[in-house]
Amino acid sequence: MDGAAFPAEALAGHGFIAGTAVRCESAEWAVRCHTGYPARDVDRHDVPLLCRKFEIPLPESFEP
Repeated sequence: MDGAAFPAEALAGHGFIAGTAVRCESAEWAVRCHTGYPARDVDRHDVPLLCRKFEIPLPESFEP
């Protein structure tokens, strides 16, 4: 993000890669970062999947 600082809650995610626990961006932050600009095809694919998987409300800009 061009050197921008992330708030602590943005990096509160966790998951596993090949069985190893890792810290990562939270799903809520990932969804939030995909708003505020015209959505690309990949965003229109990924954001609803994230919202469904993590029970996050779909942003208005992604509703059909």
